[in-house]
Amino acid sequence: MCTGLADIVFIVDASGSINEITVNWPTVVEFLKTFVRARTIGPTQTQVGLVEFSNSAYTIFRLDEYSDTSGVLRGIDRMGYIGGRTNLAEALDLARTDVFGRPGNRPEAKDIAIVITDGIPNERVLDTIPAANRLKQFGQGVTIVAVGVTNLIDEAELRAIASSANDVILTPSFDTLNNEIDVLTARACITPASPTTPTLTGKKPLC
Repeated sequence: MCTGLADIVFIVDASGSINEITVNWPTVVEFLKTFVRARTIGPTQTQVGLVEFSNSAYTIFRLDEYSDTSGVLRGIDRMGYIGGRTNLAEALDLARTDVFGRPGNRPEAKDIAIVITDGIPNERVLDTIPAANRLKQFGQGVTIVAVGVTNLIDEAELRAIASSANDVILTPSFDTLNNEIDVLTARACITPASPTTPTLTGKKPLC
C-alpha cells in the first residue's frame, strides 16, 4: 500500500481512438481503479481528482470531493466514454485551473498529474506542450507522468509533456496496460520526509 501526502489528478483520453478497433474503455477504467486501490486515500494521505477529454475537457470530480477509496471508485464510474477528437491542451489547462487551482488542493501535498492517452492531439495541437508547461509551473510545481498506450502515440511529444524521461510510461496495447500499474504506482508514491531533515526545495520527492 502506497502512503504519503499527494494530490493526484488523472487526465484521461476518452476520444474516438480508444474504442476504434476494440472496446478498450473498460480496461482504462479498471486501470484507474487498480491504481487507486494501491493507495491510502483520505484527507491526510492521497486525494484524487479526475479530468477526461475528447473534443473538449471535463472535470469529473475535484480533489476534495471524495475522502475514501470507495468514494473515488464511485467517482471513476461517473466517467463515461465520449469519442471524438483529442484536445489534450484543454485538459491540461482544465486540470490546472479547475482542479489543482481549487481549494481542495493542499499546499503541503505533492501535486501529480497522470496523463493517459492512446493517440496524438488533433485539437489546439500547437498549444499542447505550452499547456503542459503551464501545468508544471503551477503553484509549487506539478509533476506530470505521461502514460502512452499503443504505437500510435507521439513518443517525442509525450516526453515533452512529462516532467522527466522517468515520468514517461509506454505500453504497446491496452492488453498490456495493466502490466504497467506497478511502474505507475512507484512513480507516484511519496516518501514522507523525515521531520529532522530539512527540505531544500519545499517539495516531497518521488520514490
